[in-house]
Amino acid sequence: MDNTKTTKLLNVLEKFTILDSSAEDDMYFQYIKQKHGKGVLSANGDDYINSLLGYILSPQVRKGDGWEISYNDFKPKVESLTNQFRSGTIIFPKKYATLEINNNEINQYNDYLFVKKLKILITTM
Repeated sequence: MDNTKTTKLLNVLEKFTILDSSAEDDMYFQYIKQKHGKGVLSANGDDYINSLLGYILSPQVRKGDGWEISYNDFKPKVESLTNQFRSGTIIFPKKYATLEINNNEINQYNDYLFVKKLKILITTM
């Protein structure tokens, strides 16, 4: 480019302001982790998202010169990683796990509407 064109271009560019509204990498990563990592232990959230990204970028999903992931291919991977990273997330209080309940205690709730609905649901299965 000659000097006059360069000068004109620089004059025009001075009038532009580029506003980037995208989140910074770390903020966007945290957003993805909060939105899509709810099924896993929070301590495993980074590893879960990194594993999903690793799968997406892996050579196994390449199709010739292109790149393609179908929902049917992606869903089992998400389920597998969710199961892997959710282990240890379900904590059942020990005091209830060993609690012995007799039939009288169970039967006292038979008149509640939600119990009746559950009984109907179970008998129709």
